[in-house]
Parts: sequence; structure tokens; C-alpha cells
Amino acid sequence: MNHTVRSNELLPDQPLVDTTVYGSGRDDAVSDPTESAAITQHEVTINGRKILYTATAGHLVTRDQYSAQPAAKIFYVAFTANGVAPPSRP
Repeated sequence: MNHTVRSNELLPDQPLVDTTVYGSGRDDAVSDPTESAAITQHEVTINGRKILYTATAGHLVTRDQYSAQPAAKIFYVAFTANGVAPPSRP
């Protein structure tokens, strides 16, 4: 998921509806191996400084090392400042 965001603009939100049924039964499995995310744009003012940022929430899929089948989906959320090079982010 690569997109370029200029430091002075907000991109449109990209909502995600998760229709995956999750279970904890012995035979339950991840039926949807796609990795997808909801991406929203925001701004906040801290100590008089306006910061534009991107919020990303989604799933990463792990795979069984022997069968290569999807084994689990892990939820994540990330907040990144727009217009800041990744190596300089905290």
C-alpha cells in the first residue's frame, strides 16, 4: 500500500467493511487471505503546530509455514505524519 501524500493536502478516506466471520473453533480457518486496510486523513494542532496525518487500520495475514495456507489475521493501526520521510518518523 504505497501512496504519496503532500504535507499540505488531505486525501479522501478509504473505508473498509470487514465481512469476515472469525471463530475460535478447532476447524475454523481464515477464509479471506487478502490484506486490506481502511485509510483516513486527519489533522491535529499541537502546541500551535498543525500536523496532517494518515490513520491506517487493517489486517495482516500470516501463513502456515508448511502448507502456505492462511493461518491468522492480525489487526493493526498506524498513525503517520504526512510529508515526512519514513526514515525520519519516530
